[in-house]
Amino acid sequence: MMEKTIGVIGTPINDYYPEENKELQDEIAENFLLISQVPFYKYATELFPHRKFHFPRRNKIMASISEATVIVEAGDTSGSLIQVRECFNQGKKLFILDSCFQNPKIKWPAKHEEKGAIRVKSTKDILKFL
Repeated sequence: MMEKTIGVIGTPINDYYPEENKELQDEIAENFLLISQVPFYKYATELFPHRKFHFPRRNKIMASISEATVIVEAGDTSGSLIQVRECFNQGKKLFILDSCFQNPKIKWPAKHEEKGAIRVKSTKDILKFL
């Protein structure tokens, strides 16, 4: 069972994306806190391709409500990099798993380590900074 959980979604509270997360989303909404910045009506009336713009806003909110962010995996064009940028903008801690640095297909981890992101080889690396 989850102790303290905040779910931040890129869809309205009454929508489930992906659908297989319905049970988890409902549990978080009923027992913890579920946040969405997406208005019901706007989402229902906008064209499907425009809905993708809600997810970058979600990443900004996640950075805002967190003390730190841990990036587990993200390609060079991943939406997670929006959260990375927000961590720096907001002065939040950013942790990047070492496996990202080992991936020869992506270049962003080294660039962000130079800016102050912390490379994580074990949980001790995170606990040391929090």
